[in-house]
Amino acid sequence: MPTINPYSGSANPAGACNGGAWSPDGSYLAVADSSSCPVVYGFDGITLSKLAAAGAPVTNARATAWSPSGKHLAVVYTTASPYLAVYAFDGATLSKLANPAVPPAAAAWDVAWSPSGMYLAVAHDTSPFITVYTFDGTTLTKVANPNAGNLPAGGGRGLAWSPSGTHLALAHASNPALSVYPFDGVFGAKFSPASVPGTVAVAAAWSPDGAYLAVSGDASPYAHVYSVSGTVLTRITGPAGLPTQTTRARWSNDGSMLALTYAASPYVSVYAFNGTTFTKRADPVNLPTGTGRDVAWRIGDTHVAAMTDQSPYLAIYQLSVIARRSVSRTSGQLFP
Repeated sequence: MPTINPYSGSANPAGACNGGAWSPDGSYLAVADSSSCPVVYGFDGITLSKLAAAGAPVTNARATAWSPSGKHLAVVYTTASPYLAVYAFDGATLSKLANPAVPPAAAAWDVAWSPSGMYLAVAHDTSPFITVYTFDGTTLTKVANPNAGNLPAGGGRGLAWSPSGTHLALAHASNPALSVYPFDGVFGAKFSPASVPGTVAVAAAWSPDGAYLAVSGDASPYAHVYSVSGTVLTRITGPAGLPTQTTRARWSNDGSMLALTYAASPYVSVYAFNGTTFTKRADPVNLPTGTGRDVAWRIGDTHVAAMTDQSPYLAIYQLSVIARRSVSRTSGQLFP
């Protein structure tokens, strides 16, 4: 994979980047900067250009998510209620919308739009551990929680909608660490794999065809991949040789690659997947700095962004090789 080097000077995020997401058209990258979020960069394939800050930034942000239309950006954070902020975006300016009347119950760790953009889901501490809102373009309206006997076992950490929008996967604390809900505006009965990913899972990702679910768990081999058939989750042989617990898993847009981040070197890895076997690609020539917190694929899978907890906090890799390029320069190395 080719790569692009970290940014320099005023273009740097101001603090650790805990998450990030490309806009649907690949023109913008929004990062969850722990210092002042949201931070949005325009990207032309070579240069990152930092846009003006939003008028109502949040601190200690944990994740960002673009609506399918690219017209709204959701941010979750752990500092204080309401733990969730949604901004309208016109290509240049972020305008914060009204807070939901019923905010998430506690510190929020992940956020995801349904494929239709009709629903916004939040993973958070404190029961019910997962909250879903309907969204009409301006207003967030909370839907009913799962029934008492159908709640997750612990604090929500990561979530993902199935490509069809009919299921919502939640990675959470406490056994079984992964709960999957059928969802049609109402939570259906949850189901979990027989072979659990550990006692705590922190991230979940559906493959684009909905056939596989990747989960970052605290039990070896740390990245767990399940085939999905109805309500049955069957663990398959996943990526091997991981250095430590993974912090995030993300499928490429075409489903042919799985990117993982870690707290130990090489901090980010990419595995090719042929439907049966995962094959590790060569590490970047220039590794990210510090713990990998998140990774995001640009449309067309031409670039992958790695977010970290050490300056410069962000690295863009171009996928012909892997190397990082400066925001202010056009030269740089590639990810092999």
